[in-house]
Parts: sequence; structure tokens; C-alpha cells
Amino acid sequence: MVWSLWAMLTGCATYSDSVRDAQRAVSYGDVDTALTAINQQLEVDTSEQLPAELEEDRVLLLLERGTLLQALGDYEGAKRDMMIADQHMDWLDMSSGTADALATWLYSGSSANYKAPPYERLYLNVLNMINFLVTRDFEGARVEARRFSIMETFFEDEENVTPIAVALGNYLGGVAFEVGRDYDEAARYYSRAWHFGLRDDELKARLTALYRVTGYQPRDVDPKASGLDELVVIARSSGRLKPSEYDKTFVHGSVLAVVQTGMVPYKQAERIPIGTAVYYASSHPRYASAEQIQQANELAVSGALKWINFPSLTVAGLPYPAVPDLKVNGESWSPVYMSDVISDVEAAWDRMVGPLIASALTRMVTRAIAGAVSREGAKALAQSEGSGTASAIGILAQLAVEGTMSALDKPDTRSWTLLPGAIRIYRSRAEGGTKTMVAHVYGQREEKTVEVRPTSVTVVNFSRHR
Repeated sequence: MVWSLWAMLTGCATYSDSVRDAQRAVSYGDVDTALTAINQQLEVDTSEQLPAELEEDRVLLLLERGTLLQALGDYEGAKRDMMIADQHMDWLDMSSGTADALATWLYSGSSANYKAPPYERLYLNVLNMINFLVTRDFEGARVEARRFSIMETFFEDEENVTPIAVALGNYLGGVAFEVGRDYDEAARYYSRAWHFGLRDDELKARLTALYRVTGYQPRDVDPKASGLDELVVIARSSGRLKPSEYDKTFVHGSVLAVVQTGMVPYKQAERIPIGTAVYYASSHPRYASAEQIQQANELAVSGALKWINFPSLTVAGLPYPAVPDLKVNGESWSPVYMSDVISDVEAAWDRMVGPLIASALTRMVTRAIAGAVSREGAKALAQSEGSGTASAIGILAQLAVEGTMSALDKPDTRSWTLLPGAIRIYRSRAEGGTKTMVAHVYGQREEKTVEVRPTSVTVVNFSRHR
């Protein structure tokens, strides 16, 4: 009973509880306070330090810290944290048969090592590409682009969905290869960005010119589906273009600005009625068998099971997504593309919620049956011994099993909480020299002085004010 009480008292805090102070600080534009809060959770004194062990939720917390370091302009620190997270973070695999999966099914979603949904892995590579591009480490940016392509393949092969992030990641990949004068790869990445929705007049002209330089023809996407075939025809009719001419028109003096605003929905713990849980679970026989559904219904009818612990997606306390204003030397720029990260999160949750409810229901049924078995065993002992003490022990046994497993059945509220809600891309050409770039978000001003490279691409990031 002491152990059961301890579990209930210490097992109630969730991941969303632990990062709430940081989340609130970011929503107010106080990134420094948010960084302090995350470092406290990592049990380190400064952002230069790494946790002694990368276990439990610390890999995810490193990802949160990397997001904050990027907002503060510490791109080297952000690279380090995001690369470590990339190396240690698994992505979600519902078919896993590991011990972690067993713990998830029998006890709690939060008892297993964190497995990121694939969209988080996509945005991890996107944000780290931004780190490398801003610091002009274009080789590192190309490595991130290739990692992004690997995760993109997962969606194509397994998920059969196309996140909004795919267009953005491919566009940034195109920038990385373009600067490295690998025009064939640049054409491939830009073509995929166009195919998956990033379409504006500037990219149309850029792609047409790249096709003229390389003779590239889109092969890994259907060119007719998005009009790429028309660009190929225009390129062929226009004749060849020298790489040096392409550079002068599209690369030299090019300025790309990234503005990140808002925050994605996060998970919070709640109880949902057993009837709702059974409805979702019955639609996912892979995760809850017919026998388990029947047991859940019987327990519900008997009154032994009324609700289940479960995380829900919420935007409570988050600022409404802002439309930023970006000016370069006083001139307003318009975005060429917006990646709606919030929509990617909500779409992924819609695909995951049924299987997750099914697994949560399985855990609760197991707990209820375990408690009933404990009590019935004690009743049999009481009848054979004629002992009132045995009956009391049986009741305590049932309470211990049910109470402990209920406490351990802590809803898994882990997610990349500080991920921005929207990422906008601005791009234009500017004369070489010093430029003043200002981003306004909800009246908050973030100003950067930028040295535009006359023979290359200059990338600038704004993400301090959400």
C-alpha cells in the first residue's frame, strides 16, 4: 500500500507539465526565461552543458532547447542539440515488439522511450537546415537535406500522406545544393518543392532556368500532376543557359529570410468516457482485439470501468497565429511560401488517436482484470481459512494493484512543444552590403543587421517572437 501511494503521488506530473513554464515564457517573447526553465529540466547549469545521461525525456528536451537557442541566435548550440536529438530519437513504429512497446501496452504510454511522429523528424531536419544555412555551412545543410529525404521516403512508403513540411524541406534543400553549384540536385529538390505545393513566379523562373542549365527532367514525381512538364517544355524552347548566367540572375545577392511564428498544439492529460474509447478501439482491431473490446464493454456495464486516461491535443494558453511583417531597409517583403506546421500536427494526431486510444483501453482493461483477480484470490483464501483478515488483505491487494497501475497509466503528453506553428519563407535579391532587416510579430520587433553576400546566398532567421 505504501508503494501504491508513492506511485500515485509521484507519477502524476506529465511532460506538458514539466515544460509549461518554458512554453508560457516563449508565448510572451521571453526566450531567455524559457531557456532557463528547460536547462533546469535537463539538470544542467548552462546551455553549453549536456545532460549526464540521455534517458527518459532528455532527448526531447534537447530538441526543445535547440529550438530556443536558434531563436536566440546561438546557431552552433542549436546545431549541436538538434544533431544529438536526431541521433538518439526513434520515430513512431506501431508494429514494434520491443520491451518498450510491452511497457506501453501494459502500463503507460509515458513509460516507454519517446518515439517521435515522423512529422517531428521532418521539421527537425528543416530547422537544422536553417541553422546550417544561416551559418553558411552549406555542406552541413546538404547533409540535413539528405536526411530529410530519407524521412520523406518513410511518408511515401508507409504513411501514404504528404505533410506540408515536404515542400519547405525540399525548397531549403534546393538552396543548399544550388549554392554548392550542384545544379542537378538543386533542380531535383526545387522540383519536389514545386510538386508538393510551393509554387510562385520566382520559383517558376528559377526552375525553368535550372532545366536550361542541366537538361534535368523530373523523374521521381509525376511532372504532369503539378505542371512541371510545362516548365520543361518552356526550358527546351528557350535553349541552353550557362551556369555563370544562372548564378548572376538567381544566386548572387539572393537573400532568403525565414520567419517562425506561433506554437503548435500540445498534449494535455484528460479522462475520456469508456464508450468513446470503445468506439475508437473497435475501429482498430490491430491494437485492441475483439476479446478485449468485449471485456471493456462488460466492465463498463458492471461499472468497474467508466473512463480511461488519455492525452488530448489542445491550444489552450497559446497565442493566435500571427501574420508577421518583414521589412528590408524599410521595404516590405511578401512571403513566397508558408509551411502550416499546425496543420501537420493536427493531421498526424488524427491518424494516431484511434490506435493510441485502443492501446490505452487495453491497459485499463488489464488493470481492472488484475484488480478483480487479486480480490477473488483473497476471497477464496478467506473461505478456506475462515479468516476476516484474509478478506481485508484481498481488498487491499485489489486496491494496490488497481491503484498502482492507474498511477502508472500516466497519459503520454510528450511532443515537441516549442515547435513553431508556422514557418514563412521570404526571398528576393538585394545589392551587396549591409542591410537592416526587421520582423514585427504582434508588435514585437526583432531587428538584424545583415551583410548581403554579392556572389552568394544570404540566409536570415527570425524566431524570437512568436
